[in-house]
Amino acid sequence: MVGIFFLILVTQAWAESDPTKPLAWMQPQQQQKVVKKPLPKLDSIICTTQCSAVIGGEVVSSGDDIDGYRVRQIESSKVVIARGKQQWTLELYSQDIKQ
Repeated sequence: MVGIFFLILVTQAWAESDPTKPLAWMQPQQQQKVVKKPLPKLDSIICTTQCSAVIGGEVVSSGDDIDGYRVRQIESSKVVIARGKQQWTLELYSQDIKQ
């Protein structure tokens, strides 16, 4: 009778400790998801004495922030925006204009 009780106790202890289970103090590293936001859409550029741009329906000037981007420069046909150390050029007209 004692042998059967001991066998059940050992079997239960063995079932609770999975040898393939990671150690409790070793947590798997979580991968960070990188969400890529699309660049803002350049709608138009207005130049009088100083140029302004309409980006995503909002009028911005050089130095303004929009959707996490800083407007660096506005010219008659393009707008330069930046975030961190990266920089992008939004062009008013596509280079693939066909005649």
